Amino acid sequence: MEDEFFDFETFTASFTQTIVSENDDSASKTTGELFISKPNSILWHVKLPTERIVLIVNNSISIYDPDLNQVLKSDIDIFEEAKWIRVFTDRDARSYLDSITERSDFSTRIIYKSLLMDSQLREFVIDKEGDKIRSIAIYLSGKDEFEITMEQVELDSNISDDFFYSSIPADAEVIVQ
Repeated sequence: MEDEFFDFETFTASFTQTIVSENDDSASKTTGELFISKPNSILWHVKLPTERIVLIVNNSISIYDPDLNQVLKSDIDIFEEAKWIRVFTDRDARSYLDSITERSDFSTRIIYKSLLMDSQLREFVIDKEGDKIRSIAIYLSGKDEFEITMEQVELDSNISDDFFYSSIPADAEVIVQ
């Protein structure tokens, strides 16, 4: 599999996540920022509609609620819908994807499709203009339709390790699940 996109040390982007419920066709939107530092630090800062910070380090996930000043901490494997995030950091996770590249004069579209029928990840699409990533769309399988669109993508910007750990206040109540 072509691994050109994943050749980075850090990744930052703004995102909009849209979830359309199978039951009522209504869509909910979430916006925020994503920060990744290889090999194993990922931070989702959800800003709207309700602020949350999701910190993934190794196989642990911490979800911080600033309104309650609480952190729910658990193993990432209990969140089946979050496993696709490993595509960014784990070469083994990407080995279960097949890629198709579509090129035009000005842009490249790389479509990664899951080779596993039971995977949460249905499709991962990268749109590039020249060498610059314009956007990334992630489509997840399941009853509800998820679409996560990332814009303002930057690779290899300077992100300190302290940034990830300082995002959740030390005085927050920790609940281990």
